Amino acid sequence: MPPTCGDCCCPAECNDERCGCKCGESILTLGLVFVIAAAAFWAVGWLFGWNGPDTHFQADMTYHSFNMFWFYLGFLTMVFGAAYAFYARGGKAFARETENEEPKDESAVQSAPTPYVMMPEP
Repeated sequence: MPPTCGDCCCPAECNDERCGCKCGESILTLGLVFVIAAAAFWAVGWLFGWNGPDTHFQADMTYHSFNMFWFYLGFLTMVFGAAYAFYARGGKAFARETENEEPKDESAVQSAPTPYVMMPEP
């Protein structure tokens, strides 16, 4: 298993091939949240006319350039999360298929699932 962030963040029993941590997917989702929030703030700036080049609010930084920082951070975080997921799992990211599952014979006799029995009302 390649060295990952799990070596310092996860418990000792989680640092093996059976680890089900979704750190890469979580990082990707965090980046998506950044992009959605930046889009919402961009829409607010568009409504109030703050997205122009003459809207300095702090240290010669415009509202739009500050908002674009969050867009860039969100996209960078999403790319890093996807790349980390592939790196941490050795190319098997975003998939949960078992390797030892045998093909099922459709003509074989199969048992019916156990029916759910509701408890009678008192």
